Amino acid sequence: MANGDANDKNGDGVRGIPNWVTNPETDETHLDRFGWKAGKATLRQQVGEALVRDMVVTSPVYPSRSCQKDDKGRHKPTDSTAISEAELQRMAHYLSLIGVPAQRSLRSGFPADARISPEHNVDPVKIGRGSKLFAQAQCVACHTPKMKTGGNHPFAELRNQTIHPYSNLLLHDMGPGLADGDVERRPSRGAGLLRLAVMA
Repeated sequence: MANGDANDKNGDGVRGIPNWVTNPETDETHLDRFGWKAGKATLRQQVGEALVRDMVVTSPVYPSRSCQKDDKGRHKPTDSTAISEAELQRMAHYLSLIGVPAQRSLRSGFPADARISPEHNVDPVKIGRGSKLFAQAQCVACHTPKMKTGGNHPFAELRNQTIHPYSNLLLHDMGPGLADGDVERRPSRGAGLLRLAVMA
């Protein structure tokens, strides 16, 4: 929330807004957390939507196959879903705790005469130079390189951790030239709005 600056009050040319979404199980409004355009309040919701929309697999989040098309009827209780509550929790917990890929900033220990594929031929000097240019070009205004997680996550392993998201976790209107046309089924969320991140 502290990163939000819808009207560019600080004059850095960056306008970012947080996104609020409706929890499909409770109808409560939550600050976004997940998804390409920050359209999911929780990992549980992300998993449930992926199951029903990508694989037509029902769960306690989306108990009806009709949820694949829209959100109507999402709250109708049912005794039988393809994925149980315990299985849904296990999937969400797995995604919560899966490790982030290591940043490719250190050269691997290949022998001097070995052929190295480009993705493993890391040059720390070039990496450092690129990092400085990234900051000088003010890319860090949107692509925030470092944040600290909160202290109230259910998993102790995820509390008060320094992370490198390269995102300010806000939505940005990229304009019609960069619009992808995907409004995530919510017309109020513009087709040009994206949550910015880069692979670091």
